[in-house]
Amino acid sequence: MEVERAAYPAVLPTILKHISNAHFVTFDLELSGIPTQRQRTGRQTLAERYLETKAAAEKFHILQVGLTLAEEDADNQRYLLRSYNFNLSPLIYEGLDFERDFTYSSGAVEFLLSHNYHMEAPYHRGIPYLTRSEAPIVEEQTRVRWDRGKIPDIKIREDDTEALMFLSRVRSEIDAWKKAKQVWNFGPGMVPKCDSCLMRHHGYSPFWHQRYSCW
Repeated sequence: MEVERAAYPAVLPTILKHISNAHFVTFDLELSGIPTQRQRTGRQTLAERYLETKAAAEKFHILQVGLTLAEEDADNQRYLLRSYNFNLSPLIYEGLDFERDFTYSSGAVEFLLSHNYHMEAPYHRGIPYLTRSEAPIVEEQTRVRWDRGKIPDIKIREDDTEALMFLSRVRSEIDAWKKAKQVWNFGPGMVPKCDSCLMRHHGYSPFWHQRYSCW
């Protein structure tokens, strides 16, 4: 079963349940590059294979993860196998303002194409993700970007009469509105209780839940 981006949240609980019931799990990776081939003197051990795959995953991008879950049916003396393929998107949501570099090796691309792998699948249907090293960086950048308290005030030049007139007019209109105690259309029963509530309702503070508590 190929798990696509749109269906992933819905099927994940079922997959996790099957993993917990499995007697053993096998997995396979499709990568955008292949590890450096070293001359081998014999059969590769599990430890050697792990280190080789780890090095490839750190250098290249994992395009697809394949899982096969084996659950024993002792009564019928058989195993029930369930297979899932997850395409992973190397793209990051533009709104996070974070770039990721990834590379392909010609040998890996040739191998994937020869096995009818759809190279566009990770981009169109792949599941987005952040690595353990990327997540804290993106979180901190987002926090700083949304902390509007750190945005400096716009300084208006004394000779910029047009901007000064505009600022004066806006301030006058705001003062007149506050004196008139104008009630905005917040919906049935939703009358603002204070200026902080007005600021919060109109999105002036993205972290209002940390600063205001009158609602």
